[in-house]
Amino acid sequence: RIRAEDRRPEDAQAIANAYADALIDTERRRTGSSGDRALADLEARIRDQVDQVSRFEDSTDPRGEAELEIARDRLEALTASYRRLADRVPERAQPISLASSAALPSSPIKPRPRLYVLGGGILSLLLALGAALLRDSFDQRVRGEEELVGLVGAPVLSRLPDSTEPSTEQLDDAFQLLRSNLQLGDFTRETRVLAVVSAEHQEGKSTVATGLAAALAASGADVIAVDCDLRTPTLHGMLGVEREPGIADILASVGEDVPLRGVRTEAPGEADGILQPSGLTGVRVCAAGAPSPHPPVLLTSPRLSWLLGEFRNQADYVLVDTPPVTIGADASLVAASADGVIMVVDSRRARCGPIAAACAQ
Repeated sequence: RIRAEDRRPEDAQAIANAYADALIDTERRRTGSSGDRALADLEARIRDQVDQVSRFEDSTDPRGEAELEIARDRLEALTASYRRLADRVPERAQPISLASSAALPSSPIKPRPRLYVLGGGILSLLLALGAALLRDSFDQRVRGEEELVGLVGAPVLSRLPDSTEPSTEQLDDAFQLLRSNLQLGDFTRETRVLAVVSAEHQEGKSTVATGLAAALAASGADVIAVDCDLRTPTLHGMLGVEREPGIADILASVGEDVPLRGVRTEAPGEADGILQPSGLTGVRVCAAGAPSPHPPVLLTSPRLSWLLGEFRNQADYVLVDTPPVTIGADASLVAASADGVIMVVDSRRARCGPIAAACAQ
């Protein structure tokens, strides 16, 4: 099948027909041979000899009998030669032939708008599907509460309002729900030292620690809030106390264990009244204390467990604010000395990887 393209349909038709004629002629010349030409020559001579025999047979000349016999002998000889040559020449290939001439095109083969639109639609669909799969493979955001519960392996205790400026009433309700779930849920009476952690920065763990302390105190409980975020402490500012003295001073001190308030010692870094009263009734605060260049080193001190144990003996609940879990070992060291852990997650930007890493620690 021959196909020719041109801007004008008449020229496309002419090109196709001309190409077909040239192809047939070339093929005939290619398949021709000397044997074929010899056979063709014999065929012509036989036809001429047959005509000569016919003329002699119709002649009334007496001398025609002899000439007729000679013509017949020549015809017989030519026929024998043709047969011998035909036996030696291979069977001739059938030459190609023209089945039909090219017709004048009735419509252009391109552009084809329907085909282009269909192909573009399929390509767009494939690109969109690939982009969605690529986005899902790189997007680690937590999609929904069910996925979060599966990652953490614990129930959701409360939900803070999803607003940049929630009302005081909304926040109070959220923290009262958290207090109720802690006091009425699957927690024993011995679960009183709680570490408040988060996977990443700016997820609201210090806000939750402060709000929960206020909610517990409002129910009549005696609460001590401890700021163990020695890297970027904020609890003292939120509860209206001084940063120093604080827990870092006790952990960095040298010597025997000392009373926690009302006593001055000669050990460097220790001071009177390590527990400071806050602006909330029933809430006392142990601030972070003096800045330390190596917080994990301080938090590995055996004094941390002893200190939290002393706080436990003096209050109904001890809430410990910690650094984000994924920035170091600080939160894990504090959680090891606590009775339980509350993980704070910002659902608007929570990612599966950091949450899973925090739970693994």
